[in-house]
Amino acid sequence: MDDFPSLETLSLSFNKLNYMSIQALMNIRRLKVLDLTANSIVQLPSDMSKFAALEEINLTDNNLGHKSKDTGCTSLLKTLGQMPRLKRLNLSRNKIVRLASDLFKGNTDFLELQEIDVSFNWLDDERNLWFLSQTRGVNLVIITGNPFASRSGKNGAQNDYEALENELAKNLSAVVINDVGLVDENGFYLKRKAGQQRPML
Repeated sequence: MDDFPSLETLSLSFNKLNYMSIQALMNIRRLKVLDLTANSIVQLPSDMSKFAALEEINLTDNNLGHKSKDTGCTSLLKTLGQMPRLKRLNLSRNKIVRLASDLFKGNTDFLELQEIDVSFNWLDDERNLWFLSQTRGVNLVIITGNPFASRSGKNGAQNDYEALENELAKNLSAVVINDVGLVDENGFYLKRKAGQQRPML
């Protein structure tokens, strides 16, 4: 059964949805944009491939990665990578410590992904994002607020993610955004003064 056959954009932010609620949304066959911001989501359905038309999903400000590696981090890439038309993925402000990039398969996962936002998580190593260099069309990666994005580089590197940045630029012409200079110690963006230019990244 196709629920709401004409519906393409849906916002369910600031509710208390769980993975079973998300599973029920798969009956909306034409859904292209789904906003699940601030639902305290800990776990996603294991099979997201039935979101066959979905192009954008916003999972900002949930609890992905919070309870255990199995429900939060280890299977996260595999689960989200199943959506065949996904172009924009927002995972900012969760509790993701690790992304199991060894589960990523370039010939089946994230085939149309263009933009990914993993800002303000707990990622401590740029290698969590190396799988992106194997995707086909990623052009924007936002890493602000992760521990690895806040450290100075080692052995003459400009920053602690320079290798990732170079690899993405070389393979995909992708841009890595780190607004570390525009964020306060609580993770909130500073108010820009009139005439102030965005710093060079």
